[in-house]
Amino acid sequence: MTASEIPNEMKRLVVTSAGKGTSVADCTIEVETVPTPTPKSGEVLVKVTAAPINPSDYGSWYLSKADSYPIVMGLEGCGVVVATGG
Repeated sequence: MTASEIPNEMKRLVVTSAGKGTSVADCTIEVETVPTPTPKSGEVLVKVTAAPINPSDYGSWYLSKADSYPIVMGLEGCGVVVATGG
């Protein structure tokens, strides 16, 4: 993928509020569109092909404080390196 093929925006899944209960079903989940980051020195940009929601994501949400929202989900993804910082 060339630099001109990297989109300016990307999508991410976030929990925006805990809701009224203690179940993950009570929380508010949204898909946000955000700017695609530019990798800095020592970093890479990965085009994510799969990012499951797993127990560590649930723990982040369940143990969170009200001021920690939004919480990005699917942090343990896999994909292809499309850019490097330099």
